[in-house]
Amino acid sequence: MTFFGITFLRPAYFLLVLILPLVLILRKTRFFSAPSIPLTLSDWKGQAFSFKSPFFRILLRLSKIFLIFSFFFLICALAEPISSQQEKSYFDRENEILFVLDTSPSMASIDMSFLSGSTSRFEAAKRTVSTLVSNADGFSFALVCVASEAALVVPPTKDKEHFLSRLSSVRLGELGDGSALGTGLSCAVYHLAFSRAKSKAIVLLTDGENNAGKINPITAAKLSKEKEISLYVLGLGTNGTVPIEYEEPETGIVKKRYYESAFNPEPLRKIAREGGGLYFEIDSLASLSTSLSRVFEKESKDARFSVKTVLHARYAFFLFASLLCFALSIFVRRVLFFSVA
Repeated sequence: MTFFGITFLRPAYFLLVLILPLVLILRKTRFFSAPSIPLTLSDWKGQAFSFKSPFFRILLRLSKIFLIFSFFFLICALAEPISSQQEKSYFDRENEILFVLDTSPSMASIDMSFLSGSTSRFEAAKRTVSTLVSNADGFSFALVCVASEAALVVPPTKDKEHFLSRLSSVRLGELGDGSALGTGLSCAVYHLAFSRAKSKAIVLLTDGENNAGKINPITAAKLSKEKEISLYVLGLGTNGTVPIEYEEPETGIVKKRYYESAFNPEPLRKIAREGGGLYFEIDSLASLSTSLSRVFEKESKDARFSVKTVLHARYAFFLFASLLCFALSIFVRRVLFFSVA
């Protein structure tokens, strides 16, 4: 027996509703009334006291309505109400996505446009990754930060809260001023190469060419292809004069200036091509969100899962509703009625 998504395991208890008309019939026949002699008190030739006012009758009926609802909700609680929810249960180890995030100072360039203005390349990357990770199921996530050096900041984990917390704490310039893309990619490949996940992917978010480190990014890209790791390269940047603002991690000094951005997508396209992956050119928050959504959609196709039904008891809600209606009935009859009278 199901109503509004709630199933009652013991619907036979609803037969108790028949008690209501039975009680009404017995009251009408005065079955519950004890023998009594009516005594009317009134002033001489005056009118006897009575509750004939429509307002008082409304209060009495309201009290009875609350009492009826209290009884009905109590029956619902006794009938063992439950609700069901379907959840995905994955057969294989969840797919893994490792983000390689460029943290060089040039990522502070404020040229990623959106509806209400512009934001920096770095903040756009963090914001979009956070949003998509929060809503993604069936994945483990990891994070490598790269500048003149590279470091694994978050190992592959299913704990979204930990990943998002660590991502939000990443600051520009912590690993130097350059962009050692080859070092960052090789670090990512190393940590995914021996994973037992069915699907593994590296997502590189950067705005520049490889200008630091000893490892050629083409070599690292080919290695990812050899290890059957999907590679996605997202190039963030525009050309022209752009403002830049960031805080130096060592001194805490905020630097503001303008510089001529000469974003060149060709080296990034080559990295993606040699790694057998895809390249996305990003010039706004919208295009970044769309591109990352495509990455998630493509990687989620390989996930194998079953759907299981989880049951939740809902008797507490009906029991609370019953007690509330009973309390309102008492309040109307014992407090509100006599305070007005």
